Amino acid sequence: MGLVLYGRVNSVNVQKVLWMLDETGTAFERVDAGGPFGFPEGYLALNPARKVPTLVDGELAVWESNTILRHLADRESRHDLYPQASPARTRVDCLLDWQQGALGNPMRIVYQAVVRGVAHPAFDEAVKQLADAFGMLDGLLARHEYLAGDHFTIADIANACFSYRWLKLDIPRPAMPHLERWQALMADEAGYQRHVAIALT
Repeated sequence: MGLVLYGRVNSVNVQKVLWMLDETGTAFERVDAGGPFGFPEGYLALNPARKVPTLVDGELAVWESNTILRHLADRESRHDLYPQASPARTRVDCLLDWQQGALGNPMRIVYQAVVRGVAHPAFDEAVKQLADAFGMLDGLLARHEYLAGDHFTIADIANACFSYRWLKLDIPRPAMPHLERWQALMADEAGYQRHVAIALT
């Protein structure tokens, strides 16, 4: 049985996985899930967190989007995207884990307020948190062409899906020339063009 990805195309975490599947040329089937689509029967058995995405690979159900990126890189032997050994692998892991903690919740608050009109009392604080977080990435990118060094990795995939939204949202933000330079690099990637650079909904 081939790979099955559960998730909707306008979910930022699903977009990461779609980009990675495109990057690796891996065949898969996608099933709409989450948000207005709800969850198919039996989904909780696949993903007890009841979120998207979930990738089913034979008898293995993988959830948490950045874990799926790691799984696909290892599965397809794409060691250019996810190095096999430290220190290169550890640098990528740091950026993946940081992204989940620093960008996920504040982006959810800001995105839902600006794009979907869902007000949140922590909106101003979330904007500040995002400005600080992307400012950190801007500083890293002043020293490297890509986030983890001189090569494109899954750390770039995971973070660029969020920075696309940050740079597209109609909110005031400080200048971040290195982030914008890197985002232009990401925009040349076919998977980014197909799955990330879409209308915000």
